[in-house]
Amino acid sequence: MHKKRMALCTSRDVIIFGVGLLTLGAVVLALTDRSAPTPKVTDLVSGSAMHGATGIAVADDGTLYVASFNGQSIYHIDPKSGKVDVAVGPPFGKGDDIALGPAGTRSAGILAWTTLESVNVLRPGGKPEALMERAARANPIAFDRDGRLFFSQSGTPENELWELDPLGVASPRLVLKGQGALNGFGFGPDGRLYSPLFGTDQAIAIDVGSRATVPVVNGLGSVVAVKPDARGNLFSIDYKTGDVWRVTATTGDVKRLTTLSPPLDNLAVAADGTLYVSSTAESTIFAVDSDTGATRKVAGGPFNTPLGMVMTTRAGKPALLAAQPMGFIYIDPVTGDTVRPSWDDGRNGSFAIAADARSVITVFNRRLRKIDRILDTVVRESRDEIAPSGVVLAPSGEIIVTEIARGAVLKWTDEGFVAIAEGLAEPTAIALDSPTSILVAETSAGQISRIDLLSGQRTAVASGLDRPQGVVKLLDGQIAIAESGSGVVAAISPDGRRRELASGLALSTAGLRVPSTVPIGMAVDGDGTLYVACAGDNRIVKIAVAKQR
Repeated sequence: MHKKRMALCTSRDVIIFGVGLLTLGAVVLALTDRSAPTPKVTDLVSGSAMHGATGIAVADDGTLYVASFNGQSIYHIDPKSGKVDVAVGPPFGKGDDIALGPAGTRSAGILAWTTLESVNVLRPGGKPEALMERAARANPIAFDRDGRLFFSQSGTPENELWELDPLGVASPRLVLKGQGALNGFGFGPDGRLYSPLFGTDQAIAIDVGSRATVPVVNGLGSVVAVKPDARGNLFSIDYKTGDVWRVTATTGDVKRLTTLSPPLDNLAVAADGTLYVSSTAESTIFAVDSDTGATRKVAGGPFNTPLGMVMTTRAGKPALLAAQPMGFIYIDPVTGDTVRPSWDDGRNGSFAIAADARSVITVFNRRLRKIDRILDTVVRESRDEIAPSGVVLAPSGEIIVTEIARGAVLKWTDEGFVAIAEGLAEPTAIALDSPTSILVAETSAGQISRIDLLSGQRTAVASGLDRPQGVVKLLDGQIAIAESGSGVVAAISPDGRRRELASGLALSTAGLRVPSTVPIGMAVDGDGTLYVACAGDNRIVKIAVAKQR
């Protein structure tokens, strides 16, 4: 094969050699098939409202406010019922950590949060606004008992700790710098600020008046957040292991209360001593009894945002594998049970995914990774050469990807990337059609195209679609497509009939902090059942597709 293959069709070429298929594509939408029975659509995995959960704060009435970077929202949660509402929506609601002004102070009722770029506030009766802009790496934030507001830039050369006027009148005051990276922190009853030194196993205390910093405790693992209760006891979480620790104020004893599913992000302590812990990967809030360690799930889970998906096997049984920004996840196609492999080094982060018995191929943040499933190690990685979107493994073992920037389909070889076809209009999802051809969703063109892997020839299969971002070949030869614009999943038969399989699905990623061109996850099992990932509400649906007549 030549090192670079140009697509054979310009718009004029398509009219010449693809006229039959293009006409068929246009007729597909006109010849809607209403004779077949409506397929049964059920939830394999029930939906959840949050897309990631990071910073967390407890209001005076006991309700929770949770920040979300992936969901670009501030969520409000009833800890008893688990009901989740959006307090501040995207994009302004994007938050990493969050704090609530205490009652009886000038800051009462003020919601403040960091975004890694700025510090934002929502005052009672007001609208969200930026309190401090151009605050690189703005991360932990907390009010003291007098309503003074502090935040730290964590990961900058100086790791600056600032005091801000929550009313926006006084200028920011630099409190401290050079003390190390701070993370989820809080004020104790003694007025000191307690924080982890991120990247260590230590917690420190800072006197924000005198600027004195003293070590408090070590041996807390990969500590990511430290919060005190009203009695001066300290609680911390290990983001790598999921351990939740208590340091008793009177004795200094350190005890592990429980272990949750890592990675963990932050915690808050309620007035009654209940600990609330956030899991970004599973979009979940846990409640932990600070005396016994007894744990319950308050809301969320198990997904951050399910994206691309493939049917594979796990432990010798069929399994779905769904891509996620915080690590891919296996799903039992019968029970809906989920298993998320360890994410301690971020190797499983993914927007799109392909797999065979030995390897998993992921697309994430402009890179491709090949992971050995048996050794659980990354064996190959691309280096920002392209902007990949979808990925598929050909029967030959070749790795084929769609590439947004150039509108191309590429083969990933040991020497780099070889073009199979170019000139496509925003190619996103990709699926096998035959041993020598693939199906590609050209999203901005509203079209599904078939591409010959040997010649690069492209022909239209269906057109007039509403932002197709999912495609898969069904067992009986039909093609299932998912439209992010309409929320519809449909089947297109070889003779051009279109049949709607499901509608009203949350297929769009609008408002979420993932690329708009990520594929919609679709997969088919050995019985012909179709599975679809709904990124908007974290559902996985299964569709019992009747064979064409």
